[in-house]
Amino acid sequence: MSNVRIKSLIAAAFAIALLAPLGGQASDAPLTIPQTAPEHHARAADYQKKAADARADAESHRQMLAESKKARDPSRGTQSPWVTKMRKHCDDYIKAGDALAQQAEEMAKFHELRAAELEGK
Repeated sequence: MSNVRIKSLIAAAFAIALLAPLGGQASDAPLTIPQTAPEHHARAADYQKKAADARADAESHRQMLAESKKARDPSRGTQSPWVTKMRKHCDDYIKAGDALAQQAEEMAKFHELRAAELEGK
């Protein structure tokens, strides 16, 4: 299998793994724009959950990364090439999870502000 094919498969798996726990599954229901304060509050809560889930995933990868730093090939006393790849995976996942959490938090704030506007606050 070529390096390009392997990299494509890894990228696809990474995207699926990142989106699946965050509600990335397909839905037949059309995406609707919240119109009322309760709808905006509900959407904000959804984004807060997504942010928390992304943070938890990033944290688990931080822990894996810390553990991988302890891993050594006992026969050579060096780090295995597979550990190097895993560390890159964890590092990439952490960056993506942190960015996704930040974006979700910003959207939660937007929906809370919009709800407050509609409530006359």
